[in-house]
Amino acid sequence: MDDDFYKQLLSKMCSYCAIYEKCKHDIYVKLDKYGASKLQQEQIIEYLEANNFINEERFANSFASDKFKFNKWGKNKIVYNLKEFKIEQKNIAEALNNINSDDYERVLLNLLKTKRAQIKDTDNYKIRQKLINYAISKGFEYELIYETISKIE
Repeated sequence: MDDDFYKQLLSKMCSYCAIYEKCKHDIYVKLDKYGASKLQQEQIIEYLEANNFINEERFANSFASDKFKFNKWGKNKIVYNLKEFKIEQKNIAEALNNINSDDYERVLLNLLKTKRAQIKDTDNYKIRQKLINYAISKGFEYELIYETISKIE
């Protein structure tokens, strides 16, 4: 194993992790691009975890919180994206539990009110369908969408 190459990779990954919250999957993808061997990848991941540069639970919490607050994503979309990062189910569940349910419902209500104001259609069925499709595309749960639409009608 090329010791200088390994040290260079390790340094790059430490810097990479210091800027934004990252997960193991991000590191593997980056190391693959740099041409790191599987052994080097494993050693670097071990080092980053041991020194708290990466933490899957922290990543999941940060990701879920940010996507909910800034992108107004629902739980379904958050779960789907966290699975893309190969985050364990227990970390996903914990991240979702950290989302305040009152805030969650309020965000959906505000999204639907805003979307309703943008819809020019007069047919109630079409309006409802457009609202449902919009909320589903944002990742909100079907039952909660129906409850919330009933509140604004």
